[in-house]
Amino acid sequence: MDLTPLVSPLLQVLAVVASGAATALLGLGIGWVKKKTNLADAEFESVLADRANDIVNRGIQYAITAMENEAKKPGSSITTVRVDNVFMRIALDYIVRAMPGIIEQFGLTPDRIREMIMARIGDYSGLIKTEGAAAQGQAVVTATQPVAQFDERSMK
Repeated sequence: MDLTPLVSPLLQVLAVVASGAATALLGLGIGWVKKKTNLADAEFESVLADRANDIVNRGIQYAITAMENEAKKPGSSITTVRVDNVFMRIALDYIVRAMPGIIEQFGLTPDRIREMIMARIGDYSGLIKTEGAAAQGQAVVTATQPVAQFDERSMK
């Protein structure tokens, strides 16, 4: 019996829950770590930048996995993993949920996060296909559902 249709959504939910827990711990821990380690501001920002880079890469990996799972569903309109608006929305949503403290610390905007995603897409060229505007680095998130959480004002 193929359990993929049941397991895939469960894994996605678990990833979101784990991301939320990690975000909560990171948010609580940022000030504590800075205080306890006596890191200079530049050193602390370097640590946060490394963490942001890791989260952006995980957001891309999450979007790849989500689109692969969708492509496996019978009758799905998605047949391949490609960088398009859906991919960007999935990756951006993951990243925004995973690092609210870092977004605030660096004053990152949705456009800047999209640029960060696009800058790293080449690292995954064997797994994804770029098409349309995304191939020129011009991906714009458009969705039929509200994307207010990506609004720059809601990130502050």
